[in-house]
Amino acid sequence: VERLMTVTYLRDAIVEEMMREGSNLFITEEGYNDLGYYADHILIAMVDLDSGMPLNSDKIEEKTKLAEDILIRLQASEDPIALFAELADKHSEDTGRKTNPTGYIFTPGTMVAEFENAVAALEVGQISGLVKSTYGYHIILRRDLMEGLEAYPDQKAMLAEAYMTTMVNSLIANSSVSTTDALTGIDLNQVYNTYMVKTGQRNTSGTNVTPTDK
Repeated sequence: VERLMTVTYLRDAIVEEMMREGSNLFITEEGYNDLGYYADHILIAMVDLDSGMPLNSDKIEEKTKLAEDILIRLQASEDPIALFAELADKHSEDTGRKTNPTGYIFTPGTMVAEFENAVAALEVGQISGLVKSTYGYHIILRRDLMEGLEAYPDQKAMLAEAYMTTMVNSLIANSSVSTTDALTGIDLNQVYNTYMVKTGQRNTSGTNVTPTDK
């Protein structure tokens, strides 16, 4: 338990160092941009978002026309980013919009591939065409990641921790594991019984302790 607590403390301390300017582990703006994305979207669903079942053909046709009309309005707008927020609030069917009103900060591999690939292909401030995924049509706005991290500092820690996890996994993958005869000689039953006694769940005679016994 002490070792696990120590490891947890050290992980937290390393993440703090990654965010502390002047630290040898400090992640620069360029470094953060290599770690994640910040993007908003307007989702026009082509499936029932509760069941995942496709909508009927008439509904799909109606909603496809809606997605196309939204895109046309954005492309014709003099201030497409302001209009994007307005149209997203009005039309997006993303169930997470209430808790993520300006979009998502995310690491690679955490969104559906079509969405993530489209975001990666956009410049900051650029709006995509219609992007189709298993959920339906997305119209995506790529936002400035550093602005997002200033507004949501907890997400900065999330990216730093993801980076640390990547580094640790890389070290593990490139490490060799060796064992001694002591490992093969461990009696797992004895380890378990000792644990039960130490934690008060079993007495030294091997009998389980009931709550009233305690």
